Amino acid sequence: SLAASAAKAGPQLLGHLSFPLVKPTDEWSLWFALIASAAAGIQLEKTQIGAALSAPLVTMFITLCLANTGILPTATPVYSAVNRIIVPLAV
Repeated sequence: SLAASAAKAGPQLLGHLSFPLVKPTDEWSLWFALIASAAAGIQLEKTQIGAALSAPLVTMFITLCLANTGILPTATPVYSAVNRIIVPLAV
């Protein structure tokens, strides 16, 4: 049946993926993901929940979710650059 074939296809599909989806050495994709997360945080700040939390907190939540789900790596030199250069500029 359809449900049985979908159950069989699920693990096979995930078996072909390698996590994290964005590799720690893929700097362009990492910068894009971080900038897109910041843009989403700014846009979500216009909502009632986003205004209560603030854009930086929403941005951190988005990137934490991306890292914990295996889309972004948990450690990369790009994060060091963000903490060393961009965070001090924001403060």
